[in-house]
Amino acid sequence: MRLVKLNDSRKLLGMATTLDDHKQWILAVASGRVDHVGALVQAAVDKLYKPKGYTEDDIMRSIVMLCLGGARVAEFAHLAFSSPSVTTARRNAIIVPLLISHAKPTILEVELNISAFLDALPGGKTADHDGTIRRTCFLASAESMPIMFLLSLAPNVSWIFSVTPLIVERYISLLRLLARPIVVSGTCKRETGPEHAKVIETVISALERKNSWGNTTFRTISIGSDGEAKRGDALTIVTMHSTLKSSSPIYPLLFNLKFMNFLVGSDDITADKDYKHIFKRICNLLMRNKGFEIQGYCVTPASLKLHLQSNGVSQARLHSLLNPNDRQDVVLGYQLLSKIWRLPLAPANATPGFSRTREALQLFGAFAHHLIIPYICVDLSLDKQLIHLSAAAHMAMYFYTDDLARTRFMPNQTYVDIMIMIKNAYFCVAKTKIDNPNDSFYLILLGTDRLETLFGLIRTAVGTDSNVDVMQLGSRASGLVEVGVILSIHPEWDHGKRRMKLPVITKEQGEIDSKTDHISPASCCGNLCVATVNLCTCWIVGRQKAVGHIPHAEASFQRLSVALDVDILSPLGSLLVNQRDLDDEYNCSDLEREYPAAGEEELAPGPSATPSSCKPQEAPYTHVGDMEDTMAEEAPHNQNVTAKVTVKGVETTKPKALHERMLYRTHRASTDCLKRVQNTPCFSTSTPANANIISFDS
Repeated sequence: MRLVKLNDSRKLLGMATTLDDHKQWILAVASGRVDHVGALVQAAVDKLYKPKGYTEDDIMRSIVMLCLGGARVAEFAHLAFSSPSVTTARRNAIIVPLLISHAKPTILEVELNISAFLDALPGGKTADHDGTIRRTCFLASAESMPIMFLLSLAPNVSWIFSVTPLIVERYISLLRLLARPIVVSGTCKRETGPEHAKVIETVISALERKNSWGNTTFRTISIGSDGEAKRGDALTIVTMHSTLKSSSPIYPLLFNLKFMNFLVGSDDITADKDYKHIFKRICNLLMRNKGFEIQGYCVTPASLKLHLQSNGVSQARLHSLLNPNDRQDVVLGYQLLSKIWRLPLAPANATPGFSRTREALQLFGAFAHHLIIPYICVDLSLDKQLIHLSAAAHMAMYFYTDDLARTRFMPNQTYVDIMIMIKNAYFCVAKTKIDNPNDSFYLILLGTDRLETLFGLIRTAVGTDSNVDVMQLGSRASGLVEVGVILSIHPEWDHGKRRMKLPVITKEQGEIDSKTDHISPASCCGNLCVATVNLCTCWIVGRQKAVGHIPHAEASFQRLSVALDVDILSPLGSLLVNQRDLDDEYNCSDLEREYPAAGEEELAPGPSATPSSCKPQEAPYTHVGDMEDTMAEEAPHNQNVTAKVTVKGVETTKPKALHERMLYRTHRASTDCLKRVQNTPCFSTSTPANANIISFDS
């Protein structure tokens, strides 16, 4: 009883003090004395008064700083900027850590991760408030983690372990697209395609057993990957073991598509290839020694250079666009392809050889335009996107079969990946028309772009070291998934991936500012509702567009339509998905000779700049003592120092001259610590003879 009275007295004393402070504030304001009011306001500014209420944006900023920078950065922000504390950020985080599979993943482990993922979503297990059954799409992506760590190294024996996450994506809302890893498992990179397929089948089985959540039903519609051959074998086993049955709900929507391939997996699951990886490989096709053949005419890198130069592309720009040591830059690849499809007709006085090459380049540019434009034009409707993809499929099929060009046009694996990507787009739209006939379909959400975003966040969180172990990935990946969601809600907080950011274009205005954020569902303004799309019409119109570019292709299509075994994946009657390319299909040794080798100084081509007021002098003697005093003694006196230089007879400023000279210098060192010390390029295609460093740059 005595302690209760003591506590009540303390509470009353605190309340009385608060009332006294409030009375002083009222008296100070009523008196009109600015100095009195200013003193009280200054006390609040000096953090004598600390507000405890935080907005949702404040908490999200704190979570991002905690996950990317760690507790030290979050605590600094709390003390310096009065942001939410580390404890508050952790309490408001909704995603739990992953369960790591120390051996081969089991169905139970995957189910536990899926359950933790679904339970952490806003609304818990009752997110579907209207009580209806919605068949929401899952997209499972199989990828190899590009970050690796060295377990042990012995002479002639090396054990490298990396991590293979499998991503499940779910449409939460227009902006809240969540990519969540559900499997983290170590691999020695020696597994075969069938062994990899068993891992994917384990994840699919777990997804089928966890196909409902509250009143919502989920379905696996496709498995996406890049173009790695071993993963391609695994996807072939999982997604191409049977023909689409006539009893399937999507069969009536697709069976009239001539040349379409109808091989599917269980529950009509299909494979997918990342469109950005395909764009990069099309650009690499332009750099190989053997070139590419269009209608019996071979276009080599030398011919390509000649035509781009004739269209006003500078030598320095060509040196950047056709750099065989920088094959991973998606933006650079887009710029090269866009310059090709914008080539005008050959001049009337051009030689026959020049005109024939220009015609071949224009046809290749039209093919590349139809393939790329659906993914970067934000105001295209869904049917227009599918028409462009159909035109690209028919043009590629014609070029591959014309005069039995085959790999003279492009390698088998690149051709197959393009057709798998286009086929998956049509199948996914058909499944959406059956499952959610009134919903919208976003083509840009296919592929592995969200996975690449997650990898970038992991690299940022790990720090300067490019390597990460399994424990780090399991503990950090979940929090970084939430960071990805926050950055998708507030894209103005995220700079984005420079090398993976495709430009945004519109049909009327052309290319928008390059600083525009990477394309997201929020930036799409075309009609993307699947209810108004007729897949058969889109496929036929796309074929007509291909014939419009190549008038005599119609006769070739009519001849191929008679054969029963011909489709986009079997253009000559035999399935190409299991055929391997030769090692020299992407050999770019001719172009590599024009670029400095690893370890040599890279000099960007460009005009020489000579200062207008400088004269050659002998090397000054370095005095012993303070460096600033030495520089002051050696500096010329009573002379006017100009900021102008003369470049090709034209006087300009030094910053502008340096900008023009360094504009296309794209040399980038490796992200691996040891290789960076050796000054090895990040995307070098050849390895020095004395390099014994085992690592991978993505």
